[in-house]
Amino acid sequence: MKTHRAPLYLLIDREKSRVSLFSKPHREEYTEVHLAAFGEPLPLPDPFGFELDTEPFL
Repeated sequence: MKTHRAPLYLLIDREKSRVSLFSKPHREEYTEVHLAAFGEPLPLPDPFGFELDTEPFL
């Protein structure tokens, strides 16, 4: 069975007060995760190519 995954998956976790960016999907999971606490910037790779300001999530 072939699955299709988004190349980037952004999760805003209000319970843990952090943002997670999952990338590099392989088979049934993402192989990379980048975390930023609310208030810290999270760099988004191309095709976005900017830092996500997480300050408004506080």
